[in-house]
Amino acid sequence: MFKLIVILSIFVACVIAQPAGTLPGIQNGYLILSSTTDYNADHGVQNSKLNRPIRAWIPTTTAINNVNQWIMASSSVPFDVYGISVQGRYDANDWIIEFTIQVSLDGVNWQQIGYFYSNLNDRNTVKYIDFGGARRVRNVMLVPKNFMGTAYALRWDVLMKIV
Repeated sequence: MFKLIVILSIFVACVIAQPAGTLPGIQNGYLILSSTTDYNADHGVQNSKLNRPIRAWIPTTTAINNVNQWIMASSSVPFDVYGISVQGRYDANDWIIEFTIQVSLDGVNWQQIGYFYSNLNDRNTVKYIDFGGARRVRNVMLVPKNFMGTAYALRWDVLMKIV
């Protein structure tokens, strides 16, 4: 029984680990951030960077399943995306718990690659969300669907490789 548990824990760690050679595109300045709306200047896209010790991105409307709210990371040149890392709001117990991810190579034609759960239990933990392989894109859009606390709140990064 003990050997089985050890093998399973090693396998799970491999599945959820950040892929080797990927870069945090937002933190390293490779990606440009935009959003539909920002709650105010203190909760704009500039505060959505992972581990930033101030607030987070919060859209103007926090109604559950409001499909008109999104945050996007973009580049003028294609890159390979492997997943994202997500985190809650720095100064309050708010975070996104459900969201979709859409990607595009041209900014016109979008493909939804999945409906995801953040699996966050607090505002400071970082969770890596794997997309199941590389996708060549120029845009990664996160559309929040549900939240914990009083608002959609997000600090995030896009795990990428430059091509």
